[in-house]
Amino acid sequence: MTNDGQNSLVYDGENHAFSATVTGSSSGAAAASQGIPTELLAAIGIRETGFQNMTGDYGHGHGIFQLDDRWNPPSVIAVAYNPSAAANIAGGKLATNLNFYASQGIGGLGKYAAAVRDYNASPGADHGKVWRLGAMAASEAQRPYWLDVGTANGNYVSNVLAIARNCF
Repeated sequence: MTNDGQNSLVYDGENHAFSATVTGSSSGAAAASQGIPTELLAAIGIRETGFQNMTGDYGHGHGIFQLDDRWNPPSVIAVAYNPSAAANIAGGKLATNLNFYASQGIGGLGKYAAAVRDYNASPGADHGKVWRLGAMAASEAQRPYWLDVGTANGNYVSNVLAIARNCF
């Protein structure tokens, strides 16, 4: 990721809201075009590959955002190593997840945590949404890190949110 010294992050703990500026990066432009928090998309790229264009997950994850060839069509995998295209695809997935939770009345940190979890847990995420919504309705929205269960290394959500909060 390009860092030109103009990156900034403001985290409002009371409202569990993020606002950030990440300039000079593919993730910054993609996030802006998708209407999602810039630092959240950048944090996914950092968590997935350290913002390196690489193949991972036993040959199934492609590019900075580890677009998986088991769940994505060949047309997506064909552009997975193009940082701008991959950021737009990853941003679209994250935006879809965030919009889903917003439409269900889930806000704040719980919405971001669930959306990040679904990014990591696809394609089974659609089935998990019902379970997670029920758990969030039972006061889990303020403690979303239970969403780490079943994610990469059992800490994907908390790690991505920590990166988003602390690294920009």
